[in-house]
Amino acid sequence: SFKHLSLPMNLVLNNCNASQSKVEMIVKQDDDDLNIDIELLENYRLGDFYKFKTLMKISQNFIKQKSEFKTSYHWDYKKYRKEIDKQVRIFAKESMINIEHLKEDPIKFLSMIYSIGPYDGSFCAKLITHYQLFGGAILELGTSRHHTKKFISQINNTEYLGSFAMSEMGHGSNIKQLETIARYDENTKEFIIDSPTDTSRKFFIANAAEYGNIAVVFARLIVGGKSRGTHPFIVPLRSLDDHTLLPGIEIGDCGLTYGWKGMDNGWIKFTNCRIPRENLLNKYADVTAEGEYLSTYSKPSQVLNACLSQLLVGRLIYIILPLLIIHISLFIGIRYASTRRQFGASKENLILSYQSHQRQLMPKLAYSITLDFTKNALTSLINDSFENEDIRAFYHAIVSGVKSFISSFAVETANTVRVLCGGYGCSVFNRIGELHNTADIFQTVEGDSTVLKQQLGKYLLQQYSKNMHGIGATFKYIKFEIGTYVFEKNPLIYRNTSSEHLTSKAFLISAFNFRYQHSIRDIAKKIVYLKKKKIKMGVIWNNCLWDILKLSDSFVYLFMLEKIIDAIENCEHEGNKDILIKICSLFGLYSIEQDKSFFLTNNYISSSKGKAITELVTELCADIATIAPQLIETSFIPEYSSVPIARKDGNYIQHMIEAMDTYNQKSNNNQNQTLISKL
Repeated sequence: SFKHLSLPMNLVLNNCNASQSKVEMIVKQDDDDLNIDIELLENYRLGDFYKFKTLMKISQNFIKQKSEFKTSYHWDYKKYRKEIDKQVRIFAKESMINIEHLKEDPIKFLSMIYSIGPYDGSFCAKLITHYQLFGGAILELGTSRHHTKKFISQINNTEYLGSFAMSEMGHGSNIKQLETIARYDENTKEFIIDSPTDTSRKFFIANAAEYGNIAVVFARLIVGGKSRGTHPFIVPLRSLDDHTLLPGIEIGDCGLTYGWKGMDNGWIKFTNCRIPRENLLNKYADVTAEGEYLSTYSKPSQVLNACLSQLLVGRLIYIILPLLIIHISLFIGIRYASTRRQFGASKENLILSYQSHQRQLMPKLAYSITLDFTKNALTSLINDSFENEDIRAFYHAIVSGVKSFISSFAVETANTVRVLCGGYGCSVFNRIGELHNTADIFQTVEGDSTVLKQQLGKYLLQQYSKNMHGIGATFKYIKFEIGTYVFEKNPLIYRNTSSEHLTSKAFLISAFNFRYQHSIRDIAKKIVYLKKKKIKMGVIWNNCLWDILKLSDSFVYLFMLEKIIDAIENCEHEGNKDILIKICSLFGLYSIEQDKSFFLTNNYISSSKGKAITELVTELCADIATIAPQLIETSFIPEYSSVPIARKDGNYIQHMIEAMDTYNQKSNNNQNQTLISKL
């Protein structure tokens, strides 16, 4: 069962009256001899993906063994693009991934993306653009006339290589205001696609600049002179015979991006581009041959929302890929720190033994493992979200919030590892810059982080409003306030600095709940006050925006805590359970420490308790650092993705020399070839 479907209010009321004597320990004492089962913990962290572990390993081994998948280190981005396009088509021929999985078994599709993610960001992004964004739109927004066996086969084998043309130069997040026009011509039974302004050019469209030949284009539908809102259309871009641009299509290259250099992102301009009437993806709306508009929805916004709601699997992809970047970054950082020695008396010390290293890496390791169980909860809920509207609304909101959180955290993690790896971290051979730049893109692609946080915040405020209205509203409010006073504001608990208390489930849950409930209550009060002053809702929302963004984060933290606690309770292996208990404690206490100003200014903890939390976090970091090299082995990161400074044998000096020698040899060969051609 999912407790969060009724929102955390119930969780708060159930825990706020817990007595100190009944507090459950999260950190066990005297447990130095921890027994980790690496394979079991890896499987547990995989969650539902574990069902496809064999297939995932097959795909990883395929990439490892194929000579076409050897890295070129991206020296020449044009060559790199060509390599990536070739790799995608080779992988497609193996039929390990297809668009039918999106509907028949979305977890299988996600597991395959997860398995190949460590190889190369551009390779993965190109596959996702084609199969999930383009192919998924055909599958989820089209009908039987689009689902012919031939067309689906042409998509799966990449004869048709697709793009997803939604964003424009003038509008990215605000889809309702897209300017591209699709006007219906009753005489020819065609739609005429036009880009009437410079701002209406489709912009940063993956696969479009060079290799794509078809796109799903979102445009404003006009029928009989009346605008019907934004709808999706299938628009061929290039000839299947000679790859030349089709009439009415103009495409240019957006240039090199500092992440995903192997992606050919392009802009598209339409001028009197004609497509058949049947190319409208008509699951939610259609236009008859006679020009009659048909839809089960009364408002254009409802049609658009229905279309976008069917693409949720895509947003989940952009949770698991940043999570992979976090795992790979920590894999590199901890492996390197476990072999690199600097300073010391008779023998130099491993840099992982330094508190500065532990304090920066171990909380991120705790977050990464916690996020695995967050990911598992979301993937387990996919099928239910398709069947139940209430679950779908919650699912859309929480996936949006988690995607925003995890993409920012991935950037932070990659940057931290880069710095802690010193000069080695700057080398392209070690991939950290590539990981950072890819993670940075995730903050924008498939939803701007700030916009996504607002979507979760809006949902939470709507649910809060429902929960706090009606006959029982006053009782609910009083019960929460009294519970907070009895438990959180109890002087004995307010000043309690014992590790037993600080690492208890009751304390962590109550602290996270207090932050969430305090945040949402303050925003609700502010909105009510400003409404009474007759201020427009748009202005009110902007006045509350910063607090709404923090509200979103507070709920994501609460959701993450709930999922790691669930994982602890359901873990059957005692040694692994003990590890997860430590991970949960570090995740929870570090999160409180990072937001200490909130808890202090709202009198939730005393200054002495805040100091005790910091000291305990430091102790937990040192404790987990001793097993960190084992923990990263449970991340399902294939060994072939290791970089010179993170190989299993620990001989980073030799591997860096080999990488540099290989580069110099290729560079000399290229120079010689250039000289010979001049002669």
